[in-house]
Amino acid sequence: MLTSFLTAHKQAFPQDHHLWPLHPDPPLLPPEHEIMVKLCALSGYERDQVHLLTPRTFFAAGGVWGGGEPSLTTPNLALERPLSRLMLGISMAKSPDLEARGLSDRHLELAVAEVAQMMLLAGGGMTYAGAIGTHAPDLTAAVIDTVERYVRAAKHEQHRHSGTHAAEQRLHPGDMFTLTVPRMVLSNREALDQLTRTTEALAAVGRIDVVDEHGHLTDVDEAQLWTDSGPKVLARAYSEVRAALPRFCDARLLIGGKTISASETTPDGYVGAIPGVVEEALYTVRAGQPLFIAGGFGGAAAVLAHELGIGAGNPVSEASLAAVRALPAYRDAVAEIADGFDPELTGLDAADLERLATTQRASELAGLIVRGLSTGATVAGGTDA
Repeated sequence: MLTSFLTAHKQAFPQDHHLWPLHPDPPLLPPEHEIMVKLCALSGYERDQVHLLTPRTFFAAGGVWGGGEPSLTTPNLALERPLSRLMLGISMAKSPDLEARGLSDRHLELAVAEVAQMMLLAGGGMTYAGAIGTHAPDLTAAVIDTVERYVRAAKHEQHRHSGTHAAEQRLHPGDMFTLTVPRMVLSNREALDQLTRTTEALAAVGRIDVVDEHGHLTDVDEAQLWTDSGPKVLARAYSEVRAALPRFCDARLLIGGKTISASETTPDGYVGAIPGVVEEALYTVRAGQPLFIAGGFGGAAAVLAHELGIGAGNPVSEASLAAVRALPAYRDAVAEIADGFDPELTGLDAADLERLATTQRASELAGLIVRGLSTGATVAGGTDA
């Protein structure tokens, strides 16, 4: 299709050196995108003026159209890889009001998968503090599945276009995924054995480490099982882990999150002095990193957006508000986050921050995150390609 179009277009417009082919999703992977751009360049078009995009990647790159030629406010994702080696930390958990919003576990998994796919396309990676099979929905598995599908497709494209030399080419600028597992979730040998197997399977695309109760990294094969289930000990341990998380990423996204503490009546509640998503937001702000709040999936992220005065159209559970506002530690954390939160670090304007705080569309959420991060990378002078 492209060769036919190039032939006809060159004959009709011989002086035209710019191209904006828009095609349906999914986006082209970098190996395929590169060969298409080379083909256009060989046909006489300027390489840096060839933009092969889908509606989703056009939006994520800050595309503007109307009143003349289209334009992008950030680099073309698959071609320029503007987020090379940038790691997005994801704080996520199923919110207690997810179903009340007409959403299911699958919606949360899709949102996480979409963000992961767009980050990979732009050259970045994800990091998450969790373990496999410890929560429902299993959001760790959703990210790992996206990475594995990306790797399979990218290898296929490399082999298709490069033949026997495909193995010599690097699939990605850096780690695609890192998992920092709190030692406290490793309460039995089965969980540790599963983690060991996954570590071996993901060795080519990322890494898995255990974070101990002091916030220090430990190799999986040296990790010790956790045996102390006392609530005060657990709360301190989780706080140490959460305080260490900014060391492993460049920005953080909040999705969902528990709002009621664990107890006999709510065994699936959060563990610690305050909701984990809020505590991780606090340490992100203290580290001076961009903080993205996706409030449309409810939970602690929606509460935090409400308390920061963004996402006014987003309904927030009164029970969730009451539960967290009753805690002095929570109120202090929100006050500090509100004082230190810098919207400009996100690379998004006020309208986009509102959309981020309210949207339930996975593709829009992913596009906003990558657009903001790409804008920040461009302003900072870019990242290593």
